[in-house]
Amino acid sequence: MTRSAILILIVIIPSTVLAYSSSITVKQLMDAWRTKATSEHPECMTISGANQEEVDLYWFKYRGTDTRTFKCYLACILQRFQLVFEDGSLNEDAIVHIDKVTNDMIKDCHRNYVHPDLCQLSFDFATCIMKDLQN
Repeated sequence: MTRSAILILIVIIPSTVLAYSSSITVKQLMDAWRTKATSEHPECMTISGANQEEVDLYWFKYRGTDTRTFKCYLACILQRFQLVFEDGSLNEDAIVHIDKVTNDMIKDCHRNYVHPDLCQLSFDFATCIMKDLQN
């Protein structure tokens, strides 16, 4: 393969992948995460005490309820997928690989929503990201 051909592949392949991943809809993104969360970490509902209605409201309507149980459900999910650590810090390297989520979104949402309570922090962060995704 010539040097020009390699250079073309280096330029074209990443832009094609980025174009594909950025074209995913919020619904597709949420459906994928709902499937992943419910199949890999069903224990989060039990641990948090969240009920099916409030969990479904989030996954299908993209609205979280302002209950402690739902906030702790999100904290459980975010921790189990290693997106948020026990100390409340974010795993930005992992979060930025989620389709449609940008570094700017992560920084803005984390800066604006810092809270010592992990359940509240997770809720505030997820709500902010969801708001940004829908804009």
